[in-house]
Amino acid sequence: MSLTVLAQDRPDDTLDRILGVVFGVTGGILGILYLLLFIFALISILRHQRLTGGGKFLWIVVALAYPFLGSLGWFIFGRSAKLVKQGGYTG
Repeated sequence: MSLTVLAQDRPDDTLDRILGVVFGVTGGILGILYLLLFIFALISILRHQRLTGGGKFLWIVVALAYPFLGSLGWFIFGRSAKLVKQGGYTG
């Protein structure tokens, strides 16, 4: 039996088509928002003045490893984090 025959055996269901379109559009919008959050987080990390090169590198690694949680973590915790500078060796 071919795929076209199987598709013809199934009755035309309007609700399935409507739900498919709704979920497809919703998924597309959420995907675009997710991508924008990730891109804005990367730009914000790279433009942040108080982070050193190592700090930027670590935040980028976190954002790449965990795109949604890393990006959200940057905007919630990373941007407002205070730098703690320890004194150098005075020995």
